[in-house]
Amino acid sequence: MIWPLRILAIASIVGGVIGIEQIYVSGGDAHCTMNSIAERLLVPFVDSPFVATCSLLAVVIGFAAAYALYAKADKDPLPEKLGVLATAMRNKFYFDEIYEATFIRAHDSLAAVADWIDRRIVEGFCIGLVRGGTDLTGRALRLVQTGNLQTYAFLFVLGVAVVLWFVLK
Repeated sequence: MIWPLRILAIASIVGGVIGIEQIYVSGGDAHCTMNSIAERLLVPFVDSPFVATCSLLAVVIGFAAAYALYAKADKDPLPEKLGVLATAMRNKFYFDEIYEATFIRAHDSLAAVADWIDRRIVEGFCIGLVRGGTDLTGRALRLVQTGNLQTYAFLFVLGVAVVLWFVLK
């Protein structure tokens, strides 16, 4: 598991030394404005010396601390030295438990409320009202449909007579 990190570190060092950002800025043209590797390495110290010095100091302190902790260690010494903090780091600072207790519980509660509204109000009342109205209309129309042609002709003539009465009135 350490080798991919080492390969990534080497690639980032090589990319920083050859000035990979200049290749991206110039659009693929590999000719940089700076001539030597020394100039490329010193550019951060010229542009912002405080930040570059602090960064370099952080790297040196990190390497020294890692060497002091792990140089002669048979196993990981941090759990013994850090105690509760090491346990919290091993458990990812209990992020999953906190997320479960807050966001997941709130999401499940909102989902239960939305489910109740959907089942009782939307589906139960609104759709039930439409379904009941359609059923009632169908039952009423079933009484009118007799299958007798003379009844249909009579109802047609009666409808025309009602329309004429309203128009001529």
